[in-house]
Amino acid sequence: MEKVSKQLTDLFSNSKLSDIEVFNAAPNYFEIKENQTWMFKGGVELSFGDQKFTLAWDYGNDSYDFNLEGGVKSLLKDLDYYSVDIKQAEPISELIGKTINNIEFEWEFYQDFNEDGEMMEEKFYVPVGIKLEFDNKNILQIATIEAQIKAEGYEIIDPVYNLCGDLLISVNNEIEIEQQSMEGEY
Repeated sequence: MEKVSKQLTDLFSNSKLSDIEVFNAAPNYFEIKENQTWMFKGGVELSFGDQKFTLAWDYGNDSYDFNLEGGVKSLLKDLDYYSVDIKQAEPISELIGKTINNIEFEWEFYQDFNEDGEMMEEKFYVPVGIKLEFDNKNILQIATIEAQIKAEGYEIIDPVYNLCGDLLISVNNEIEIEQQSMEGEY
């Protein structure tokens, strides 16, 4: 995990965000305008000049994964998805051209199975939580979560990091997210 963490830290550190694109593979997505928070089933691409970071649903693994090459298409594959113009939201557009001053990650991993159905030892680490603080003091939070949404007030209830959940994007409204409990799992 250290190698992947260093690679992403090097990419994000003191980098200027040149673009952000969001993709959704469901008919609708959830938006809380007053809290500058969105939930998608799809992916996000962050561009830093010629370099890109993509966190998206990996159709082949049935969970979220990331890449630094290939973009969202290589992960969403044959799913029907569309681009969401999230840059129309002022808090998102204010991030473009800004430099990242601080980065925090939360990690989970998955393991593949071999042809015999046995779990392989190699672990593939994925950032399930990313918090980016910019030079204008804005904070972008990206996470893969499982949560409920309270109808009254559109409050996100009991969010936990989950590679198989929804994609959360929030600006200047940090959502407290718990680590997924492994209690009772074998």
